[in-house]
Amino acid sequence: MANEKSTTKPVAAKSLQQLEAEFNEKLPSYIEKVQNSWSQLSFVNWDVKLAGSLQYYCHKLAGSTGTYGYSKLAANLRQIEHILATTIATPENIKSEQLSELNQKVEALSEALAMKEQTARLTAFDGAAAPTTAQDALTIWIIDDDEETGQFIKALLQQTAHDAHYFSSIDSALSVDETLNPDLIFLDIAFPESRTAGIKAISRVRSKLNYRVPIVMISSRKDLQIRAQAFNSGCDGYLTKPILMSDLTAAIKKFGIKDHYYDKRVLIIEDDRSTALFYQALLKKHHIASKVIHDPKESIFAITNYRPHLIILDNIMPNYSGLEIARIIKQDPSFFNIPIIFVSGDSDFTLPDKTYSLGAKGFLSKPVNEQSLISTVEENLKQQEFITKQLRSNLLSGKSMLYTNHTLCFEHMEARLRRNETAYSGILMINIVNVSELRSTYGFSRTALMQEKLEEAITTNFNEFYIGCNMGLSGVLLFLESDNEKRLIESAQALLKRLDVEQHLDSKNLKDLRLSYCLTSSRTEATSFDALVDKSESLAFKAPENKLVHASLSSENQAATEGVSLDIDISTLLDNKKHYQIAYQPILSMEDQNYLIVDSYIRLQDDSGRLYQPQDFFAALVAKNDFINLDRFVLESSVKTLKSINNQSNRDVFLIIRLSPQTICNRDSLLWMSNTLQTYRVHNKRNLVISFTESDIVKHLDEFRYYAEKLKVLGCLISIINFGSTKQSIAIAEAIKPDFIKFNVSSLTSGNRITAFDELLSQVRKSSSATLVATHVETASQLSRLYQHGLVNFQGHFICEPSLAIDLEQRLEMLER
Repeated sequence: MANEKSTTKPVAAKSLQQLEAEFNEKLPSYIEKVQNSWSQLSFVNWDVKLAGSLQYYCHKLAGSTGTYGYSKLAANLRQIEHILATTIATPENIKSEQLSELNQKVEALSEALAMKEQTARLTAFDGAAAPTTAQDALTIWIIDDDEETGQFIKALLQQTAHDAHYFSSIDSALSVDETLNPDLIFLDIAFPESRTAGIKAISRVRSKLNYRVPIVMISSRKDLQIRAQAFNSGCDGYLTKPILMSDLTAAIKKFGIKDHYYDKRVLIIEDDRSTALFYQALLKKHHIASKVIHDPKESIFAITNYRPHLIILDNIMPNYSGLEIARIIKQDPSFFNIPIIFVSGDSDFTLPDKTYSLGAKGFLSKPVNEQSLISTVEENLKQQEFITKQLRSNLLSGKSMLYTNHTLCFEHMEARLRRNETAYSGILMINIVNVSELRSTYGFSRTALMQEKLEEAITTNFNEFYIGCNMGLSGVLLFLESDNEKRLIESAQALLKRLDVEQHLDSKNLKDLRLSYCLTSSRTEATSFDALVDKSESLAFKAPENKLVHASLSSENQAATEGVSLDIDISTLLDNKKHYQIAYQPILSMEDQNYLIVDSYIRLQDDSGRLYQPQDFFAALVAKNDFINLDRFVLESSVKTLKSINNQSNRDVFLIIRLSPQTICNRDSLLWMSNTLQTYRVHNKRNLVISFTESDIVKHLDEFRYYAEKLKVLGCLISIINFGSTKQSIAIAEAIKPDFIKFNVSSLTSGNRITAFDELLSQVRKSSSATLVATHVETASQLSRLYQHGLVNFQGHFICEPSLAIDLEQRLEMLER
């Protein structure tokens, strides 16, 4: 390190010393110019213009001499400047005493110069700062017509690694390319065009740059009047010459905007367009990037794609209130840490308390002024940056088990894999198998407490883990490292045994949890984070309770090997999800399309490999009344499949799943749906299509309407099955606003119903923009009739024809070819 210092410091010091030597060489000619100009002035024929030029020149020279350490010379020049300013203001009242004093001061300049009273070290080095890192470096403008002072400040800033640019005039600064747009400007006050030209240019500079850049004035003047004029014109800071390094450092620390805002994004959710644009304009002035959405239904999609650091949320909006949107946002673990600032003109005095109870970080009443909005936004962005830095610091220094949010957890796991510090890495998923039952029995809060207790038990019993995070309320994901694969397995098995003991000891919180464990390991250099997670996710569906299932990506066949076995209760096929299986069937089209629609259904498979279709086990399922658990499996399996196929396919794949009325009528299911989408990190949520039968919608219209609205907030699409089976078809389509509508052509076109079908098709096209699909197509004549009506998407028998189920990934491979 000592060698590094010796090679870097002299470069900046030499540059400053060169400037000092050049100034010392020029200084006698500068003094001579003052004296020559003074000699041309006479009391009898006083030249106001020449006196004004001399006054301005003395002002410049006072600043530069002070900067280079000539304090007495600088003081003398300021006195000359002050007296000349008085004579210029009232030339008719010039007194002989004033001229005599001027003469003495001018003569004293030569004496001060001859004394060579320059300080041994440059005053500007006082409080020199350490070099700035590249991440914190700012682009800084120095605008000063005094070249000696401007170049000296530039050299000082470059010494600390800032990107500094000097301009001798305001116009020259504003003519540069926008790629050099500054984070901070040091601006002189006096220029040739006016003694206050710098102050007058503040608004022009910001208007030209199109954002509110911080501006710090630099001047030799110290009087209160000029300071007040500068601040009233909008400057942020004021430094008096000579400029010290400590002054520059303090100004940069306080006013440099890059420290907090350059890489920050704010999402504005506001239905009133003029209000939203006003907020966006204010943020732009302060160099904060923002995005506006006017429809609250787009909020989840926008957050997922824009990844904001802060959300400004209106409360009163059509379809959904800000409170509803905030509640949905906070259900998603990946959004937990995004600060929300509410803005509302609502007269409800309890509203602020309601917003803070949802985790809001601020509440502003309309109309919102610039100062309150910007100060609240900046405060939260700074706080968020601090929290993130602390988490990152803990991740880098922590040696024991540490829980954090998904973003930092996944990011750091990937970083550990890249660093390749250990021979083996692994992902251990601990799944709460019965989370739906717990939610139904105990509610959200108690179930969340059980999850916290599980995390606490893991931390207490297993400090070898490096980092972990929860998977919504469905379990915990842990990252392991070791020098050999055997030790990874032994560590996971030991944890399984300890947690089993903890569950028997803790009668309140852990005993009711039914857990499964799956471990995926690999040589660190031979794998990726995504590969480990994907394999663990696939194992999660096969893992029996209280038994460790292990798969090694390092082995040739990648076969799963089982670890320690505990008691397992398998009563029937329906009691264990390992027997569940999702089958797929494509929806075909008579025209070329750049997307694929795939339908799905559930079937069972016993240990011998025999398949059971829905009609074989539906009666037993009704008797058990276990539709919610079945729906949970369908959703999780389909989401995982959707993530996989859209990662490998060049075309959009829309996957349709059907949920039972029991799930739709249970509003808590929205939470586990949101958690499932987040757990599997699905970004293309619009490709997941949730379908309802028209008859079920008629029976539970209010519940289905509510559920459909919330699904759209989550980003999913909606389909209606057996459309036309009731008399309320068009009304239902207008209420639910589906994205897909499926007609049962076999029943609608039989007998004398053909005319009614034609009328229904015409009506639905007028009232809906949904994609239309014909199902149960059996004959070529039906296909021909459908094509004449423009119905190009069709589907044959599904449940009745299980042989039509396909290997979805294989079919996609064929389509891509």
